[in-house]
Amino acid sequence: MTDATSDSSQSDIGTTLEPHCTVDSLKRHAKQLRSKFSPDKTMKLSHAQTAVVRCIGRAANNVFSGREPSKPTFPAHVKRSEQRDYQRYREIATLTEMFPDLQLAAIIEFVSSWNLVHWREVDPSQSAHGEWSRPDEASPFVGRFHGAALGTTASCVLPEDIDAEGAQLASIVTPTPIDRFMPPTVDFTCEKASALAKIAGTSSPSFAYYVTARVFGYGSWADFEQTFRLGARSQFDEELSPSALTRRRKWQAEALAALFSTDRLAAIELHSFWRPTSSLMNYASNVSRNPAGTKAQLSETKNATRISGKLSAKPRTTA
Repeated sequence: MTDATSDSSQSDIGTTLEPHCTVDSLKRHAKQLRSKFSPDKTMKLSHAQTAVVRCIGRAANNVFSGREPSKPTFPAHVKRSEQRDYQRYREIATLTEMFPDLQLAAIIEFVSSWNLVHWREVDPSQSAHGEWSRPDEASPFVGRFHGAALGTTASCVLPEDIDAEGAQLASIVTPTPIDRFMPPTVDFTCEKASALAKIAGTSSPSFAYYVTARVFGYGSWADFEQTFRLGARSQFDEELSPSALTRRRKWQAEALAALFSTDRLAAIELHSFWRPTSSLMNYASNVSRNPAGTKAQLSETKNATRISGKLSAKPRTTA
């Protein structure tokens, strides 16, 4: 996104556009979402409400209980001129991630007329400047957007030094990948990388991102970015046959052993806690072995990530 989009948030008459939502409007939009994609009402309204509130960067329980305002929040790195575009991309990405069975084209068409966020003209001097994540709430990975971000991720921002980190680690040789795992969204990959950093106690976030890409079967994070295709998800671990799952886990553990410069048993233990290509997104670890190397150190870590849940196990494609 560039300055060419500045007319999206500022008008020619000296006013600026500010995002606005109410609790009632969010509930109405949740009903619209369910009516559109689940006319038989098999979709739980609470799930639709969670999706709607995630689309504005907040947690449903906090908004509907009054602990957080209903106004959209934006990461600190998003400029005012980028807010409307960012909001649209976030809506598409969130709905794509939470409803993986829906076609991307249908989601884009729905978002184009959904009008989840109302943009009001206000005097710049009286504007609250939207609401940004506070420093203690923002992602620690404050840096550039990755190339695959537009339309495919709601909030993921890469560490600034990931390219340099990748160049330093490119010489690490891993076994030839048996397949390439295509995740459902880039956000899924970012969450897996964040989980790895916490479980393994890595001192370098960019290292965790690089390792995640390699364990998914890509040569680097840049390779993953260039290859990623929304709507082309590979099978999760839970969808594979026992023999195929064994082959995948064996290769991933061998790759972890090489990347962490550790022994096979430590790598298997780390893999069992991390489960990189599982649809499960909750983690609890008690890793005891310490691999050699300066970039990563396995240490006891409990409740490794902030998220929990399970993505849909219905595949779109096979790898």
